[in-house]
Amino acid sequence: YYDFVRGPVHFFMLDTDDREPDGATVDSIQARWLEQKLRESKAPWKLVFAHHAPYTSHTVPDTERMRWPFKAWGADAVLSGFYHVYERLSVDGIPYFVDGAGGTWTSFFGEVDAHSQMRYREEFGAMLVDASDSRITFRFVNRDGRIIDELVLVKKNGTQKASS
Repeated sequence: YYDFVRGPVHFFMLDTDDREPDGATVDSIQARWLEQKLRESKAPWKLVFAHHAPYTSHTVPDTERMRWPFKAWGADAVLSGFYHVYERLSVDGIPYFVDGAGGTWTSFFGEVDAHSQMRYREEFGAMLVDASDSRITFRFVNRDGRIIDELVLVKKNGTQKASS
């Protein structure tokens, strides 16, 4: 796990494998590291990246051990892969993205998670993210170039608002 800053975005990359020596649960060394780093960050946007999705409507169960209090710690969004679909969920007022539709195959959805706002599995695609100090836009674009989903977050006076 590690972090870096590019422009107005502070990226936090987690190791969500349950064999991670510093742990991959809310009470692990890694989680304490993330909480401290998020608190210390001065970047306008704080994005957490995890391989295993804390929430999903995929047929394979989500990774409950990764349901950390990301918003309370200061994260603006959580992005993950692992499941070969695209999904946007809203949990505790922040977006959670599952973006695993860029591989060699797409998989299936099962029971829809109550937090789910958008699901897509028809075609491969990728997430494009544009950020300024006051605005960040997440777009999922399929390989035909069609925008499938878009979410814009805007910060004014330290308060975040979402629009899709």
